[in-house]
Amino acid sequence: MKDIIKYIGLLSSAMLCAAVIYPLLHECGHMIAAGLVGGSVSEFRLFPSAYTQCNLESVGDLGKAAISLSGMILPASFILLTKSRNFWLWYIGAAVSALSALSFAVSSAYCISYLLGANKCNDDMVRAIVLFPDCRVPLVLISIAAALFIFASIAASRPLKRCLEYFSIIKP
Repeated sequence: MKDIIKYIGLLSSAMLCAAVIYPLLHECGHMIAAGLVGGSVSEFRLFPSAYTQCNLESVGDLGKAAISLSGMILPASFILLTKSRNFWLWYIGAAVSALSALSFAVSSAYCISYLLGANKCNDDMVRAIVLFPDCRVPLVLISIAAALFIFASIAASRPLKRCLEYFSIIKP
């Protein structure tokens, strides 16, 4: 029974990360960047679909690109939690980081698709590429590298071993 409760806790935490924590961090990244570059937030919503609307009248293209990219950068910082000895901090950090890596990977795919002629989509990286077309290759390469780095960092934290120890299948 104790293992079932632990398992339900793991699933519930992962769902919380996917439905609330990651979207909140993503949108907060946009809001923080908007404030730092002179923009303001005119609308924020977390449910049913996360969304941040910024007033960018006084913000230049570099600031707009920074706002676009910052939505993925703040959640990526959760990779630092995978160094924690506390299982739950590690688990939340790994879950948010995995979502962040997926975000970088999907954005990379959207960017490559856009660069190959597909219609522009509502993606943070594509918006940055539209603003700075000369930076398209470095931005895509950085995005792919970020996804790979995050996935590698999660793997280095030995997730299977951590979970097996948590369920007392193996000793720490």
